[in-house]
Amino acid sequence: MTSKDRYLLGAAILAAPAFWLGAYLYWNPVFNVSRPFEHPWKFVVLVVLVPLIEEYFFRGVVQPYLRQRTSKTYIGQQLSLANLLTSILFSLLHLFQHAALWSLATFFPSLVFGWLRDRTGRVWPAAALHIFYNFGFFYFLAAI
Repeated sequence: MTSKDRYLLGAAILAAPAFWLGAYLYWNPVFNVSRPFEHPWKFVVLVVLVPLIEEYFFRGVVQPYLRQRTSKTYIGQQLSLANLLTSILFSLLHLFQHAALWSLATFFPSLVFGWLRDRTGRVWPAAALHIFYNFGFFYFLAAI
């Protein structure tokens, strides 16, 4: 990764807490520090297992497949067409579990996960960031 890539990764990591704080202040949910312990298996599934499965499928299978089919086409210098198409599919499939606005909101993190996959050539960095994003969402915002 270049120094610019490391800067962008740092921005992606810091964007999550900024989003959590903004969403928390906007919706003002009842925050419960013990939330993960109320339903520990559900929390682990939503925070760890689901992101691992999603990243393996979307960044490990779909994105590389589309990357081969799109001749490694980039939109600008940072965004691959394969990432864009994968992120659209990722968001559309979230409609089965989320309202349209939340499903649309998954598009932007998906672009970040796909960008990380493109930059590192590996799935695990995208999975780790996805786990981090889900942790904050389910810990601070969602009433599991």
